[in-house]
Amino acid sequence: MPWAENDVAGAYRFCWRLATSHYENFTVGSWLLPRRLRQHIAAIYAFARTADDIADEGFAPSAERLAKLALHEKELEACYRGTATSPIFIALADTVARFDIPMDPFRRLLSAFRSDAEFRPFADFDELREYCRGSANPVGHLILYLFGYRDAERQALADQICTGLQLANFWQDLCVDAAKGRVYVPQCDLARFGCTQDDLLNGRSSEATRALIEFEVDRARTMLRQGVRLADLVDRRFGREIRFFAEGGLTILDVIEARRFDVLRERPIVTKAAKTRLVLRALAGFPGAGHEWSEPESEAIETAVAATAQGVAATASSRLDADYEYCQEITRRSSSNFYYAFHLLSPERRNALYAVYAFCRFIDDVADDDSRRHPQALLDRWREELTAVYAGNPQHVIGRALADSVRRFPLEQRHFLDLIRGVETDLTRRRYESFDELHRYCYLVASTVGLLCIEIFGYR
Repeated sequence: MPWAENDVAGAYRFCWRLATSHYENFTVGSWLLPRRLRQHIAAIYAFARTADDIADEGFAPSAERLAKLALHEKELEACYRGTATSPIFIALADTVARFDIPMDPFRRLLSAFRSDAEFRPFADFDELREYCRGSANPVGHLILYLFGYRDAERQALADQICTGLQLANFWQDLCVDAAKGRVYVPQCDLARFGCTQDDLLNGRSSEATRALIEFEVDRARTMLRQGVRLADLVDRRFGREIRFFAEGGLTILDVIEARRFDVLRERPIVTKAAKTRLVLRALAGFPGAGHEWSEPESEAIETAVAATAQGVAATASSRLDADYEYCQEITRRSSSNFYYAFHLLSPERRNALYAVYAFCRFIDDVADDDSRRHPQALLDRWREELTAVYAGNPQHVIGRALADSVRRFPLEQRHFLDLIRGVETDLTRRRYESFDELHRYCYLVASTVGLLCIEIFGYR
């Protein structure tokens, strides 16, 4: 539906729905902030989330993603001219006008997203830090603007926290990114510890790779601990939010350390119980003893604690829940109508379809994305993961969800293997001499998916 240029309230509601339906930490963190700022944070988040989805999780060729990001930047420019027409930019125009926010942080975010669209390994830590300067640090500057802080000292401390958080997420997601053909570890660090990019892409864990990850974790931890001093230079409520996110990054790093820095075989998970403790620590940090909570602060505490405490009793199954949530997010981000159709099914069938779709999406994307440097090696790794799925010892987040689905539904391994064979054909062949050859190819890359899905839907 077209948006009226003066429907600012409706535009903010659109951004809020997008933000709170996408990422649980946004919901929890936002309750710790003053109510007056929540809609503005949602507008900023909606801008960044939409651009990130275009660059990082889209399945179109790099050139198409870059073209879409260019359109996103044109909308940003229209926002600053006061001629925005889409809900995200109508809301953002109101926010930047109210708080006198310059365009530079938004432009730096878009620059980083362009790098994601045509990913290249980082030669050294300076290159990686420069990437974080665009992908993470602008967010800290934008939040500082909302609170009225514009000085270089606070921005520098915010940079430490934001870069530290970005690095913590890279090391937590190392095996997930490797499955996409991406390695964020600087090349010089790999050489320093006697590791290769192929070690990480193929999940070969060793003493050398664990020493490498320990080094990267220590660097991220140092940055977070240095940056948290920012909490003492801002008002109490904002300080609590800063501590919340800094502690969140440190918690991720602690989980990685508890696993002896082995992040190549599965993604470390921060449990719901740990998240609850994290929120309670943040809330306990401010204000001091003897302070009576105001009504908005009390509401924020009750809501934040309730939001994170709901699933603590289910800690035993939290990892599998997180695995399925990851597959659901892959399905949602693919912009596929399948995602909405799956909502009509029972939770068990819906989760199984998310797992199957995520597996198929990753396999198909290996051949379709020209930026992948070792497509055959990635397909070989997914074939090994599939073997592990049916043996009951999967390592990848999608593999674990798929293994649970295989136990619940009669999903034949040969259909998954046929799909991989079909995608391998895309690596070497572009023409077919006869319809029979084309028909066989269509069976491998399309019919196999249908044969898996009908086992989940059920039939007579």
